[in-house]
Amino acid sequence: MNIEYIFFGFLLRIIIAIWNGFFGPSFGADLDALTFHFAAVDVANLNKFDDYKIGTSPYINFLGFVYMITTDSLFIGSLLSCLAWFISALILTNCMHILSAKCNMQNKIMLVYALLPSSIFITSVTLREPYQLLFVNIAMYAILQIYLRKNILHWFTLILAIVGASSLHGALMSFGVFLLSGSLFLTSMRGKKISWFKIIPFGIIAVCVIGYGLTIFGESAYSLEDGLSTSVNTYQQGLLSIDARTHYKSESEITGIGNLLLSMPTSIFQYLFEPFPWHISAASDLVSLLENILRGWLIWRTWKNIRITHSELRKTLIFIFIAYLVIEIIWSVGTINWGTSIRHHIPSWGLLLLTSYVTCPRTTQKPFHHRRAIKKRL
Repeated sequence: MNIEYIFFGFLLRIIIAIWNGFFGPSFGADLDALTFHFAAVDVANLNKFDDYKIGTSPYINFLGFVYMITTDSLFIGSLLSCLAWFISALILTNCMHILSAKCNMQNKIMLVYALLPSSIFITSVTLREPYQLLFVNIAMYAILQIYLRKNILHWFTLILAIVGASSLHGALMSFGVFLLSGSLFLTSMRGKKISWFKIIPFGIIAVCVIGYGLTIFGESAYSLEDGLSTSVNTYQQGLLSIDARTHYKSESEITGIGNLLLSMPTSIFQYLFEPFPWHISAASDLVSLLENILRGWLIWRTWKNIRITHSELRKTLIFIFIAYLVIEIIWSVGTINWGTSIRHHIPSWGLLLLTSYVTCPRTTQKPFHHRRAIKKRL
């Protein structure tokens, strides 16, 4: 049944792509989406790729290359986004199979994954989010293969997925550093007994990965020369200088790392759940509110599932949920309005759905002496 949801979701996105390409723009297909499209058209017409820079240029160059060999149609660019979402859905299905999710749970996961309103519109136009979603799903698929199926060849898949995601946004580079180092720690804790002989060497490698990753992040994504808190404050003030109806912050006064840490719980909560009911002033805000309620309910389900799940699956779900929280925390640091947060929620939706619906309850067996007494009576 879940494959039917995938194809139905794919069909809806193609319809949006057709509308966007020939009649639009559709919802969310203006501003950044059109900017990417026209930049890609210039690449195709001038036959010259943009200089590589983490963020927009890899996507623009990719789109421009496709336009070179086909035609510079907005529909083609939108259709590619639909295809990226479709592949991400197939990857998520494989993740569910590895986790041995029940069929009814798989159907529920794919129903939400396919029909989430913001996802339908954002993954149908020329934005980076469908590709970010694809790379995040591939990375988690690789980690599940490494940890649960002990397939070491998927370390290569994981690295490729991290490189792909990192090229599209600096925030995903820092998330990739977590995934790589975190999967090393997770692998070292495989089995019922934790061995320090495994944890220590894997831990050393993970620390090296974090150190090297942060160095690359500072050199190629966001400069950290003046410190993390100063960089965050400067970035947020730059965003606040742009007038937008959906701002949920009015100022940014981060004066140090302590102040940054104290402000993070509020920032994360607002990032996850704005707009609040008293901030709604448009129909699109109401849709965002309903999606936020759904997100809160899925987080509650995740907490409930982790409590009743046992064995290696429990450690796996904890890791996936921590990964979800990490990517959302990273996005929240550089987000000040819910218009942007709607887009940033897309890459992590698959992770949250996995943790909220995949479960394996603990078995409740009678004590051995009680079972023996029953056997004697029989």
